[in-house]
Amino acid sequence: MPLRLAESVLRSGEPMAADQDSSLLAGWWAECFQIASALAVPLGRSPHLAGVLTLDSTRLRPFSEDVRRLASAAGAHLGGVIEQARTSEARAASLSTAHAVRQLLVDGARATGIGEAAEVVARVVQGLAGTERSAVYLLDNGGRLADVRFIDWPRAHEDVVRARLLGQDVSDVPLWRRTAEERQPLFIADTATSDLLPPRLAEETALASYVSIPLLSGERLLGLVVTGSGGRPREWSPALRQAVHQVVLEGALVVQNAELRAVEQLRLQQLAIEAHVDPLTGLANRRRFLEALETAVRDQPDRACAVLMIDLDRFKEINDSFGHSVGDDLLRLVGPRLGATTAPGELLARMGGDEFAVLLPDADACRAREVAQAINTALRDPFVLDGMPLHVDASVGIALCPEHGRDRSVLLARADAAMYVAKRSRDGHQVWTPDGTSDSRDRLQILEELRNALDTDQLLLHYQPKLDLRSGRVTGVEALVRWDHPDRGMLGPDVFLGLAEQAGLMRRLALCVLERSLRDLRCWRAAGHDLSTAVNLSMSNLQDVALPDQVAMLLEVTGVPAGALTLEITEDVLMADTARSHQVLSGLRALGVRLSIDDYGTGYSSLAYLRALPVHELKLDRSFVTHLTTDPRAAAIVRSTVRLGQELGTTIVAEGIEDAGTLATLRQWGCDVAQGYHIARPLPAGEFLDWLAARSALIPVDRLPG
Repeated sequence: MPLRLAESVLRSGEPMAADQDSSLLAGWWAECFQIASALAVPLGRSPHLAGVLTLDSTRLRPFSEDVRRLASAAGAHLGGVIEQARTSEARAASLSTAHAVRQLLVDGARATGIGEAAEVVARVVQGLAGTERSAVYLLDNGGRLADVRFIDWPRAHEDVVRARLLGQDVSDVPLWRRTAEERQPLFIADTATSDLLPPRLAEETALASYVSIPLLSGERLLGLVVTGSGGRPREWSPALRQAVHQVVLEGALVVQNAELRAVEQLRLQQLAIEAHVDPLTGLANRRRFLEALETAVRDQPDRACAVLMIDLDRFKEINDSFGHSVGDDLLRLVGPRLGATTAPGELLARMGGDEFAVLLPDADACRAREVAQAINTALRDPFVLDGMPLHVDASVGIALCPEHGRDRSVLLARADAAMYVAKRSRDGHQVWTPDGTSDSRDRLQILEELRNALDTDQLLLHYQPKLDLRSGRVTGVEALVRWDHPDRGMLGPDVFLGLAEQAGLMRRLALCVLERSLRDLRCWRAAGHDLSTAVNLSMSNLQDVALPDQVAMLLEVTGVPAGALTLEITEDVLMADTARSHQVLSGLRALGVRLSIDDYGTGYSSLAYLRALPVHELKLDRSFVTHLTTDPRAAAIVRSTVRLGQELGTTIVAEGIEDAGTLATLRQWGCDVAQGYHIARPLPAGEFLDWLAARSALIPVDRLPG
């Protein structure tokens, strides 16, 4: 090529001619092809020239003006064609890159975890480069190759890579070292002339050329994506290189987002697990049990099952004698023994307090009795706590599906009733009996005794003080019912409230408790004590649409302001019939009565009902409170609930305060109200005023217990 003549035209942008005696035409080109004269014109228009067009002659000749104009016009036209072709090629490359990036983002949005995202990147690069196969090489934290994912590889070649590379320190491979240093794609046209891969590995995998891109998440190198082909070596065009660079940049974001999705998915799975696990024992909680039972009786109507309700005998005595911390330690030891009596597929759950439940799928009465007997046997040996042997037995009630019902609530109620029969008879376990057997007659007897107790003032109220943690004042009490049985002595509510609910006596019992607590409160307020009282409601109370009117009448009769009465409802009761619950609660709130969620955190702890239902107070369950100084998870739950209450403007009450450290921590976190044995045990009405007087009406905050 007459380089000097062409270079001059490129510089000037003008046509030029030269003869063999000119220095512009000197050189090997003119000598080899015996060029005597040449005309050179630019391709395109200055300053955007695509090249030079030359007309060569083997004899001396002048180029006429017509030839020059014709050549110049042809050059301008050809230049335009070349520029248009280049523009079309660039547009096609740009569209191809845009399509690849779009595909990367669409597929990457569905990827969870580094491995899935890396496969998406590999497939996109393979399609962009037109290669035959790809592989994703993932590192562990120690810099060793932990996993390889293949796309369109022959099985024999996969085995070669796994055998040679898995578990190896990748810093020994030049390709990895260079990628770690440069963090840029590498384009290898001929594997045989490159020293980045071991020659034997390249030969055994038949890899002739390849592209290697770093797998990045932010600044971290997580691995490599290698895509290539066999056969002949291949040159990688500048357009492809640019496209791959763009994919690498977008791919880093895809991988990072997929990694975050995996972390979030793991977090949600953990939260789902925790929502169904009892924090004290690690067993399934009430919510998990109810869901499993609902599935068993509703979604599998042709299958039988058995429900066992378990209540620990003498547990209350241990709690009262040694404190709730010892009681909790005992429950932790009871769980594994109970668990050892069940088979795979059978569900053991802690329902709350000292009550457990077992769901036995595909079980008949024989299997249910076998498990119940195993439970009684498992608890026979003493539990040793701090060197002290403690004995507890269990009363087990059994209900069978479908014999005793196909409704979740019915089965639970009947298993619960059978459990109370077992407790009274001290037989260890009982199967629910609907006919006139001795079990049913015994149940009828105690129900008749309970009706008589309501008529003869055998039901008494004890009051547990509630302490305002900001002012240090005792600002209220919780009313707790007791049964002064003429033969069995003082009975706690766990003995008779379940039967009262089943027999339809809870509405009458609740009104009795409300009336007596309001009358006691009226006397205390008349004596100058600015106090409030809290009373528990049951499921049947919350389904009674007449309750707001009855409460209004009692408030009017006693002269107690509505704001001095708090009604407590557990989460499970609240969620049993949301529409009716909302109606009754709205009516109570309209009176000015304060509403509280009792045992918050042990049932259906849903933020939705906190928004929808009109509650003033959340009462944290003692299972969280008693462990907040020793269990980081319990502490986190309590602290976050206190913050939630502050944000919602809801009073937070912590029950189960048994030591000064717990009280001090709650006060520091901003909890509003506390109650528990560290402050005072439940007291009869007459003793409460004496206790209050001895304590004094006001204690400065800096002298609070703890």
